[in-house]
Amino acid sequence: MFSERGRIVPELGNPLIRELLVREYRLIYILEESQIVILGLIHGKRDLKKLWEEEKRGS
Repeated sequence: MFSERGRIVPELGNPLIRELLVREYRLIYILEESQIVILGLIHGKRDLKKLWEEEKRGS
């Protein structure tokens, strides 16, 4: 299945949250029952763990 083509995001460890590397960017998406939802496209040098925590606090 192509939706599982990406690797599990190492910082998050959730097998449903995956990423594809697109040049110097990380395309991060989540697998849902009948669809794929893009969570973000971030530059590879950004600190994903810090960014993820900031987003969770803002919700």
